[in-house]
Amino acid sequence: MTSAEALPPRPAAHRAALLGLGAGALAVLVGALALILADARTGLQHDAGEAAIDVAAAKAAVQVRAPEADRYAWGKIRTVWLDSDAAVCGLVDIDEADDALAGPERFVYVDGELSLESRDGTDALDGKWKDVCE
Repeated sequence: MTSAEALPPRPAAHRAALLGLGAGALAVLVGALALILADARTGLQHDAGEAAIDVAAAKAAVQVRAPEADRYAWGKIRTVWLDSDAAVCGLVDIDEADDALAGPERFVYVDGELSLESRDGTDALDGKWKDVCE
């Protein structure tokens, strides 16, 4: 007796049931994956929205600290997450009549407080920059 003869042939209904079960399991896995990806995308969009709000607040704070500027040229700005709170680190070239610094200067915006290199000094900003931005 060969191995093919040892096993009775499976009826078509049995094969169809197994295929249906496999397709159902695959559909459940695909659905679960879609939910996980949608949740991750929503989280990323929420974080991006919060970051945009924080960057806008940081820019407004710079403009309040240097209201006499003729223009603000924004350089690289990034959001840094400190636990669940965001901080904003960036560069801005403030064009004003009595400009203390030539070229871009650093700023750090954390918890509604701004540290601006031309107003607070390079030494004062160095420590905050190292703690928050690096």
